[in-house]
Amino acid sequence: MAPATRDHFSSRLGVLAATLGSAVGLGNIWKFPSLVGQNGGASFLVVYLLASLCIGLPLMISDLSLGRAGRSNVISIFQKLAPRTGWWLIGLSAIISCLLILGFYSDVAGWVFAYILKSATGTVSSTDPAAAQASFSSLLNDGPVSLFWQWLVLMLTGAIIMRGASAGIEKVTRVLMPVLFLLLVGVCIRSLTLPGASEGLRFLFMPQWERVDASVIMMAMG
Repeated sequence: MAPATRDHFSSRLGVLAATLGSAVGLGNIWKFPSLVGQNGGASFLVVYLLASLCIGLPLMISDLSLGRAGRSNVISIFQKLAPRTGWWLIGLSAIISCLLILGFYSDVAGWVFAYILKSATGTVSSTDPAAAQASFSSLLNDGPVSLFWQWLVLMLTGAIIMRGASAGIEKVTRVLMPVLFLLLVGVCIRSLTLPGASEGLRFLFMPQWERVDASVIMMAMG
C-alpha cells in the first residue's frame, strides 16, 4: 500500500494568512493597546518590535524550518532529526501547551460567538460600563451557556482541521483574515471619531522612556 500523501499549503499567501491568523488574536485588540499606554506608549512599542525581530522572528523561522525538514508531527520531528535523544520532550511540551491554550482560547472564542448573538439582538447596545459588566458576568456565571458556545467553537475548529491544511485552514484563513482587516479598519475609523480620541492617541503613542524598566521589557517580550 502506498503511503498517504501529506496535505500542505498550496501557496505562500495561504501560509502567510495562517501565520497571521495564529499570531493576531483577541489580545492584540482588547489588551495590547492598554498595555502599550500603561507601559510607556511608543517606547513600549519600540521594545516590543525589537523583541519581535530578535526573538519572535528567529523562533518562527526555526519552527518553519523544523516543519519543512521533519514533515511530521511535533514529536516525530525531533525523533527523526535528533534520534535517541531527549529532544522529543520539547515536542511533547508543545502539545501540552497547545492543549492548555485550546482550553482557554476556545472559551474566549465562545464569548465572541455569544456576543455576536447579543449584538444582533441588541442586548449589549448600552454604553454604560456597569451594564456591559453585568452582561459579561451573567455569561460567565451561566455554565451551560458558556459550555455551549465553547463546544460550538471546538466543533467548528475540528471541522476545519479535519479538512486539512489547504482545503481547511488555508481556505478559511484566506477569507477570514481580510474580513478581520476590514473590521479593524472600521474599528479604527469609529474610534478616531469618538470624543477624546486625541487623548487616546496621546495615551497610546506618546513615548515615556522613563517608564521602561526590566518588568516592561519582560512584558514586551512576552
